[in-house]
Amino acid sequence: MKKLWELIFIKHKLIILLILISNQLYAEDIFFRAVETTPFWSDVNFPRYNNVDSQIQSGNILSGNGGALLYRLGDTVNWVQLQRVYYNDRLVLVYANSLIPFESQDLFENKYLYNNNSEKLLLTSVYVDALISDNIELIYLKNKKVFDITLTEHKKFYFDSEDDTWLTYAIPYNEGCLRITQTSLAFGSSIKGSSHLLVKNITAANYDYILTVKESVLFQDSNMWWNWPNPTKYELFTIMMEIDGDYLDLYLYLDNEKILIDNFIFVSRELFTQAQKLTLGEPNNLNGITWPRRADGTMDYPPPLDMSRYAPTHRVTDNLRLRDSANTSSLIVTTLQKDTEVQIIETGASTTINNITAPWVKVISSTGFTGWCFSGYLEEIAINNFSVEANADTAENSLVRNEDAKALPFWVWIIVGVGVVAVVGIVVILRKRR
Repeated sequence: MKKLWELIFIKHKLIILLILISNQLYAEDIFFRAVETTPFWSDVNFPRYNNVDSQIQSGNILSGNGGALLYRLGDTVNWVQLQRVYYNDRLVLVYANSLIPFESQDLFENKYLYNNNSEKLLLTSVYVDALISDNIELIYLKNKKVFDITLTEHKKFYFDSEDDTWLTYAIPYNEGCLRITQTSLAFGSSIKGSSHLLVKNITAANYDYILTVKESVLFQDSNMWWNWPNPTKYELFTIMMEIDGDYLDLYLYLDNEKILIDNFIFVSRELFTQAQKLTLGEPNNLNGITWPRRADGTMDYPPPLDMSRYAPTHRVTDNLRLRDSANTSSLIVTTLQKDTEVQIIETGASTTINNITAPWVKVISSTGFTGWCFSGYLEEIAINNFSVEANADTAENSLVRNEDAKALPFWVWIIVGVGVVAVVGIVVILRKRR
């Protein structure tokens, strides 16, 4: 397995090297091909359903100018993605999803593309970290420099921003933090502003994508926040997407250096809404949320559990996979490390694994995960019940004796006192006689 990953890494390095060389040699306009007949608008500032100019037929070649922007056409409440291109030497808008890069042999899988019906949106991982830990300060700490400069600049030039705090600029855009089409990547952030990259070429490598891109001229003022290279020096450059299930890590390759741009997560719309509520200071409700998973089913963020009645019963004797169901073919929730304590809450059918026969059990782990695991690698936690019960019994009897003593009638205390005095008197008289 290690050799396989080494070969994959070497293959990536070779592909990236070739792309970097081609970037320097062929810095030119980006061309796209229409894959379906699509309307176009010459009014690039105010496109409407009723001011469509004409149509571009499938197969036509267009040159790129800007990334996919969101517009509302007419009275519709839905946003549509339109892209700026040149057609017959005219700057026009066309539906972004009707285009693909002319020079690219590979394309993105459709499940990664943004549209109004997308079940998941791309959110930077810091929002999920803040949500699961209920610590909104994490968002500020990751972007402290950007927040501080943004606040200072806005208070200089906008009279109505005096009461702004960093939270004013922390709310994620409704369409997510990254929108992917076959022809552009649109980055949106109330912190950093927008940035667009035009896609010249896509190379699919296993679950990853290596892209040749060019920064859109419309958003170069955001360059300092998004870490894109200087366009006068690097008109074309290379980025890489490493995708692992719902996780997407974005890197810039520059001068043989791999630079992390950001970590993104495909999140459900319900989770996205809760992240927005967190930044708005509204109450969160994480019940029923679909949490992101890695490709093998593992989870970095466990769904919230009520741990108030958690009482460990067993300990893991070796690293043990926690699964969705009581079988080895179901998704892995997480791997419980050796010595992790768990509470068994349900027992399932027995099976034999590695010559060990034992039942599957549903557990809650001390780390906050729940799922099914094979109990052949669990040992019962020894509890000294006898000493606990004995101490409890002693304490209880002592309490009863004290309570009984407190409950004696007053006349009994008088008789006891007289008796004590009489005994003392007798003892004194006997001593004198001696």
